[in-house]
Amino acid sequence: MRVCEKSIRHVILVKADLTGSALMTADFRLADLRNCKFNQSTPIFADFCQANLQNADMAQTDVGGAVFNYSNLKGAIMLCNRLEEASLEGAIFDKNTIWPENDEPERQGAIRF
Repeated sequence: MRVCEKSIRHVILVKADLTGSALMTADFRLADLRNCKFNQSTPIFADFCQANLQNADMAQTDVGGAVFNYSNLKGAIMLCNRLEEASLEGAIFDKNTIWPENDEPERQGAIRF
C-alpha cells in the first residue's frame, strides 16, 4: 500500500494491517488506528496528531520526523526505528506501552497515564 502525501484524517482503520506500507507524510490526524499493524512500514514525517493508536503495533517501523503529539499510545508496541527523531509532545502512554530499551518517552514530551 502506498499512501504518500495523502490525507486520511479522521479515518477509521481499526485492526487494519498496514504492514510494509509506504506512508511517508501521510496525514493520520484524529484517525482511529486502534490495533493496527504498521510493522516495517515507513510513516516518515507522517502526522499522527491526536490519533488513537491504542494497542497498535509499530515494530520495525521507520518513524523519523513523524508527529505523535497528543496521540493515544496506550498499549502500543513502539519498537520503532528513529523514534528519537519523532515528536511525542503530549502523547499519552501506559504501563502496557512497549518502548525500545533505554528509551525515555517523557524526555520527548510523552505523558505516562
